[in-house]
Amino acid sequence: MDHFPSPSARKRSHGDMVAGHDRSTTPTDNKPDLDPSAALEPYDWEDVAQRYHADIQELRSREDEILAHYSDLLGFFSLWVNASRTHEVDRTFNRLRTRTTHVQYSEEELEEKRQHYIRVVNAFESALKLLNA
Repeated sequence: MDHFPSPSARKRSHGDMVAGHDRSTTPTDNKPDLDPSAALEPYDWEDVAQRYHADIQELRSREDEILAHYSDLLGFFSLWVNASRTHEVDRTFNRLRTRTTHVQYSEEELEEKRQHYIRVVNAFESALKLLNA
């Protein structure tokens, strides 16, 4: 059994091969039948380099697609965040104005009550002065 895939095995996918051995052939015995005096089959390293570059190019184009999709999603997210932030700022400003108006109204009401109590106390003091005089 060869330690390198045969030229016909190179055409198969990696899933069809395990640890560099061709799974499609089933050895009848577990002894390797390599003859040390026999020359090794020439291996097509150019094919390996070409397949490597083709695979890398395919992966790069897929990566570029993913990055473009990510960039689009990031743009949508940015729009959503800015719209949400603007809406939230407007909403909180309206709440602030409502609370400010309520507090100002309460202050005016309190001032009116204070003025009323001052007038009542002055009226009682005047009544006491009249009774004591």
